[in-house]
Amino acid sequence: MNILITNISVLPVKENKDGSKSKGNLRKYKVNIGDYDGAEIEAIHTNESILKCVSHIKSVKETGGINKIVALVSNKVKNDCIEAYQSTALDYYCSKVQECFGDIEIVKISIETDSVDSVPVKEAIILKRICEQISKKDVVYIDSAGGARTTSSLIHLFTKILKYNGIKNPYSLYSDIQNGAQIYDTTSFQKMTDIADSMNEFMTTGKSDQLQKYFSDKSLKQAYSDLLKTMTEFSDKIRLGVVDSLDSSVENLRICIDKCQKVSVDSEDEIGTVIINEFLPTIEEKLLGDMQEGIDYLKIVKWCIDNGLIQQAITVFNEKIPRYILNKGYIKVSDSMRNLCAENKKEYDWEYVSFWNYLAGCRIEHQENPLIDEFKAVLLDGKSTKNSEINKVVKDLKKMPYPIPLNYELNPKYKCLYKLNCKTKNAFHNSICNDPNIIAELIGLDREKRTDEKKREDNFNSKFVGIKNIENGIISEGFSFSIKKEKIVTILYGYSYIKALRNQINHASAEENLNEEQKNILAKYGYNFDDFSLKTVKANIENAILALDIFNTLKIETEKKDVKVVEEPAIFSTDLKVGEIVSAVCVGAKKVRIKGYEYDIPLVLPEWENPMDYVNQTLKAEIRQISKSQKICQVKFIEIEK
Repeated sequence: MNILITNISVLPVKENKDGSKSKGNLRKYKVNIGDYDGAEIEAIHTNESILKCVSHIKSVKETGGINKIVALVSNKVKNDCIEAYQSTALDYYCSKVQECFGDIEIVKISIETDSVDSVPVKEAIILKRICEQISKKDVVYIDSAGGARTTSSLIHLFTKILKYNGIKNPYSLYSDIQNGAQIYDTTSFQKMTDIADSMNEFMTTGKSDQLQKYFSDKSLKQAYSDLLKTMTEFSDKIRLGVVDSLDSSVENLRICIDKCQKVSVDSEDEIGTVIINEFLPTIEEKLLGDMQEGIDYLKIVKWCIDNGLIQQAITVFNEKIPRYILNKGYIKVSDSMRNLCAENKKEYDWEYVSFWNYLAGCRIEHQENPLIDEFKAVLLDGKSTKNSEINKVVKDLKKMPYPIPLNYELNPKYKCLYKLNCKTKNAFHNSICNDPNIIAELIGLDREKRTDEKKREDNFNSKFVGIKNIENGIISEGFSFSIKKEKIVTILYGYSYIKALRNQINHASAEENLNEEQKNILAKYGYNFDDFSLKTVKANIENAILALDIFNTLKIETEKKDVKVVEEPAIFSTDLKVGEIVSAVCVGAKKVRIKGYEYDIPLVLPEWENPMDYVNQTLKAEIRQISKSQKICQVKFIEIEK
């Protein structure tokens, strides 16, 4: 059934010089609709012009014309008889309906009560009554030319309901008497609001489906096509919880936004591109932030939480916040520890391995192990032992050169010795004996206590012991802090909560990784375990975010008594220029260092390459980005130096 929804205006009246009143001006309307096949329209009443236009729309004529009209009417429209017409506005309109479509059903919906005061009917009631006249199979045409502005807005809202319910709405027509009397389709305006809604959908749900649907048949400039593709890629990864390659999507989003902001918009461009441009600063603010220090994963976690994407927030927090913390410089990692973590990483980034496995897992429990003292006595004093493992390790150590050359063929279990740079054999042996964790690694204490990597990773007992050690001022070799250790402890406890929460959700059971003692510790830091509701979980995640976010307003300070300096201060200022070719050493996945600049620089590699294949290689690279403070922010791989 073809249905026309209209909002009837009062009849226009012209006052003559002698004081008498006559009908309004007869206007000729130009129709700007491709599907129109009638002659020029002449009409006095604005709704009359739309009626005549609809009667000559091809799709309406081919399907039997309009079958029903739903008309919004005020008391004036219903009751006031206009002398110049000898008719009410409603009766006049009905006569024009008869001329155009014959005897069809006209459903009248009052927008005012019939009482003396003419109180407006509530908009909710009006909207309900309109919706009751429409079914799924109907095709609805809208006359948005007449009536009060409030009810016109209500009809525009109704068009959105039609769209969401999958009901066809080919045209919403408007007659403009201010600009030469024209009739045109306002669905283009509705489409503009659809684009805005689609951008808002992306910002509040992470979905880009509506954007893709709207622009699927549009000819866009390349910059906007690339942007939509990247937004979809980001959306897919967030919604699926695939964050291992989220870095590239965020970086590409940044690049695409920059390109779109530099595009000049001309009169032939799709108006949607203008609307998209207006949303880009919001995307930057809520998702990207200042990327000179790396991707702001904390912003992405906040965005997920604000929009109800709780599981996605937990995934991003778990896998990417360690990188955020290291990029911020709150925790600093020595080169040797970085290399060790890069070698030992499996499904996670080296930042995660260093933060969770090595820093949180600070294992001073080895100091009390009798095998530690036994090993020292054998290596330093030459005492005998029946422990075959100790005997074998000591024998191997006494054969080793010192310091150990990088090209020396070394058993993998001895790789922890590379960081020892000693000039004499005694110094080499003493350095080993001064680090119980190295001894534990050499003689397999870790292998006895943790039968596999997963058990080691999920062993919250060892992590809570490690965090307590940091609280007591004991820090694993290879780490230093630029903020107070108490703040690091707060971060680690927050991360422990998120880690346990993710494990619990992934296991899909009530089985948890935290015991009551550990829950009590976390409770002192503001984590609530009274119930497992969405509200409580969200509040706990926000508490973990706060532990990190607070540093944005704090001045970074160094506690010298707690810090063992492991690297020279970073040198940021550079005289190099964008486009220059430099030599750089790859120190981790997509990270390089240039001589004289002691900080990690992001490396752009071809998408098909495995980043770990380049670790410890010397590369030729092109400088791509330099910040205003003259810090090198990005280089692009050219080739491996021979």
